[in-house]
Amino acid sequence: MSSRRVLAGLLPLALLAGGCGSSGSSPTTDTGTTSGASATSGFAAPLAPVKAVAAPAFTLDNQFGKPVSLADYRGKAVLLTFLYVDCPDVCPLITAALRTTTDKLGASAKDVQVVAVSVDPVGDTPKAVRRYLAARGVLHRFQYLVGTKRQLTAVWAKYHVAAAPDAKLKRVVGHTGIVIGIDAGGRERTYYPSSPLKPSWMVHDVPLLAKLR
Repeated sequence: MSSRRVLAGLLPLALLAGGCGSSGSSPTTDTGTTSGASATSGFAAPLAPVKAVAAPAFTLDNQFGKPVSLADYRGKAVLLTFLYVDCPDVCPLITAALRTTTDKLGASAKDVQVVAVSVDPVGDTPKAVRRYLAARGVLHRFQYLVGTKRQLTAVWAKYHVAAAPDAKLKRVVGHTGIVIGIDAGGRERTYYPSSPLKPSWMVHDVPLLAKLR
């Protein structure tokens, strides 16, 4: 069983009161992932694959209309997540945790790139995304990638991320809440569920991820 397929099982789509997605489950041990990753790998992340797997490649436009590929950041650690700007609860918390992480890393922040992929092809226009990032002080620090439904669905599928508009609540998208740690060689190494998402985990792990080529 692949690590990514196991991850999909550990992080099912869960609709919260506000409608955003969350992991909704505690870390568990399976054939493809280990819980308490620090015990086996030196990482602080609560989940890690037993064997590192190559992060699937993709290219999408960022908030400024510039094409961005995951491969552009080979040589750096990448913290990859999935957001939408109208999210009322979990997404702002993920964004805040990622900003805190980069703040606390100080000079080492140069060794990591935060990449967010939209789960809302309708509402996440470049203008809306720029407004969202600017309000949180990360407009020129994070890459927030947008696209058509077809383009985004392909990326969600590669990472086994569930995303679905709520049938009753307008502008609400239920989706998997996760941050994926990718090493400098382009391999998935760590998984951080969104509830709770502790910046201290990522502050600890980013220098390790950046050294793995």
